[in-house]
Amino acid sequence: MIRPWYRSRLFWLGIPGLMFLLWAWAKSHGTEMLTCLGASGGWGGSGYGKLMWFRVETKGDALVGLDLRNGQVCPQADTFFTSAPALAAPRFNTSFTSPLLPEPQWFPAPGWRSETVDAGSYLFLSLPYWLVTGLYGCAWVAGLVGWQWRKHRLHQSPAVGSL
Repeated sequence: MIRPWYRSRLFWLGIPGLMFLLWAWAKSHGTEMLTCLGASGGWGGSGYGKLMWFRVETKGDALVGLDLRNGQVCPQADTFFTSAPALAAPRFNTSFTSPLLPEPQWFPAPGWRSETVDAGSYLFLSLPYWLVTGLYGCAWVAGLVGWQWRKHRLHQSPAVGSL
């Protein structure tokens, strides 16, 4: 007899990952987290309903204001970034700010932006949590279906060596 899918270890071990992604998705609307990944690694972050990675390369010690909601250069931005070693934050320095938006955007669009500005250039990549959670869920369900199908196929095959 094949064990039901809801008694599978794969099912129960997938639940904590799904719960974490749902929690992170909800938390990203009230808190912005940014981490410096080193001089050439750029910045990683979470906020505005999405995961973000961006890298700013400036000429000299110029500062670039980056609006993390849409990934555009904005002179009135709350946070300014530079690639100058003297002004860059130490590696893995993490900062938290809140609150972010009065109205959370639950399904922002994925984004990619690469531009050259007067002070230098920047790259910006954002993956919304709904996309990451959906991909995780699809992979998890596909794994469950594949594992159940494999067990069913092995259960139906005749024993090797019997006539």
